[in-house]
Amino acid sequence: MIKTTKEVQSYKFIPLVYQIASRLGSSKDAQGSTNFQNALASLLKKMAIDHPYHTICQLLALANGDRVKDKQRSRSSFVVDMDKKLAAENLLKELSSFHGALIRQMKQMVEIYIRLAELETRKEDTNKKISLPREFRSICQLELAKVPVVTATIPVDPNCRYEEGTFPHFSGLVDSITIMNGINAPKVIQCIGSDGNRYRQLAKSGNDDLRQDAVMEQFFSLVNMFLQNHRDTSERRLRIRTYNVVPFTPSAGVVEWVNRTVPLGDYLLDSNRIGGAHARYGTGDWTFLQCREHLACVCSYLELSLLYIPVNDD
Repeated sequence: MIKTTKEVQSYKFIPLVYQIASRLGSSKDAQGSTNFQNALASLLKKMAIDHPYHTICQLLALANGDRVKDKQRSRSSFVVDMDKKLAAENLLKELSSFHGALIRQMKQMVEIYIRLAELETRKEDTNKKISLPREFRSICQLELAKVPVVTATIPVDPNCRYEEGTFPHFSGLVDSITIMNGINAPKVIQCIGSDGNRYRQLAKSGNDDLRQDAVMEQFFSLVNMFLQNHRDTSERRLRIRTYNVVPFTPSAGVVEWVNRTVPLGDYLLDSNRIGGAHARYGTGDWTFLQCREHLACVCSYLELSLLYIPVNDD
């Protein structure tokens, strides 16, 4: 198995990096050098050496597998796998002789994002732009010359050539953030790239498992590959619009901000909750506020069925 992983070009495995990394674990029960875990670690090491910007973040997320708040540890999606964490840490140590400076700077960047995602905010700051606390300002001015903007898309190079300057690197963060509406109060931040552009990002922490979102976006990217390789769909330019999701712990990470979009709730109801598509196309239906009032009173199914025509399969 190890021989096979050495023969196949490493870039072919990059689209499946999340699935491959997720199988990493302990090899203490394995016998010989041909066991699955040894082959897996060998493959991941090769991928990280050849394509560090597409692999090391996943390993850092696994190494942070125990960074879960106490109130979340009871949830099945946040169960800590110590074998996986230790295996990732050991692999990162081995990689330090190849990409030591990059790994150190990536760890700094990851820590910044985790602290921002977990930053406690006040309810009255929702939908407002606030200045970063003083202890964050010096951290956010760090220039990490070897670390790319984490939500920027870096094309996979089959020749494993990733020259500095061919992608924007992390040059700091804007010293203000916007607190979004939501249970976990995600923060909109702006990363300053070495190309002078500002990259809007969403730092999230809480009960949402961004690892699942990342896998779904990866799946959509694979679908796009199939669409591109098929003649008919390629000619019609069919594709799914994707965005980057980068988990850093089981419950914290960063999401690429998609420009020229609006939240689904704002589209349906408008920001004032009295207009939007619901008012335009649902003339005569209850308004959002009326729905909330009736739900609060636990309105009966019969009352609802008189107002809305059931959707039938035929």
